[in-house]
Amino acid sequence: MKTNVNRDTVAGLFKNGAFLTATFGLATLTFAMGGISNWMPTFLHRFAGLSVSSAGTMVGAITVVDGIAGTLVGGWIAQRWLRTNDRALYLLSFWSVALTLPCGIVVFFGPHSWTIPALFVTEFFLFLNTGPLNAAIVNSVSAPVRATAISINLFCIHAFGDTFSPTIIGAISDRTNLRIGLGVTLIFLVISAIILLAGSRFAPPLDGGTAPA
Repeated sequence: MKTNVNRDTVAGLFKNGAFLTATFGLATLTFAMGGISNWMPTFLHRFAGLSVSSAGTMVGAITVVDGIAGTLVGGWIAQRWLRTNDRALYLLSFWSVALTLPCGIVVFFGPHSWTIPALFVTEFFLFLNTGPLNAAIVNSVSAPVRATAISINLFCIHAFGDTFSPTIIGAISDRTNLRIGLGVTLIFLVISAIILLAGSRFAPPLDGGTAPA
């Protein structure tokens, strides 16, 4: 069954399932990424035995390599998958987040010797959806409202994402420990994965027609 979604007006943004799920899927993902990027050097210092300077250098190096590799690979997979599936941008983003979860568990709660390798894989999967998810947001609306849609998206991902996540994780860490604090990011990754999977049903078809009901 098909349904018409108004992708041409600002008011239509708030009824646009493709836009809303991509935006809030990214917002919950940004919560996790903001917290991890802020606290991971401290975590490596406390739990992996690295010095403060070495921990910062290690996180920076992993982020640069994974940022480039994950973004390129994610874009390549999305481009090929879109040839056969209109929902590819959402489904690839879902799998990116879903595959991050077990790796994140190993980073935060696994053996010390696995922390660095698992962090490398974790960040690769986190960056895998960078291109596809941003493309999904752009494709979810038409050109006349695209600038407004991106502005709303940026507000949401920071207001509900990384603005408060470092503080929240720090507060939890003060009351328990940093493992538990960073473990909260896994909950937000689960929420993100659920939203993105649900959002795949709203993905607009490649021909610009109507989205699935």
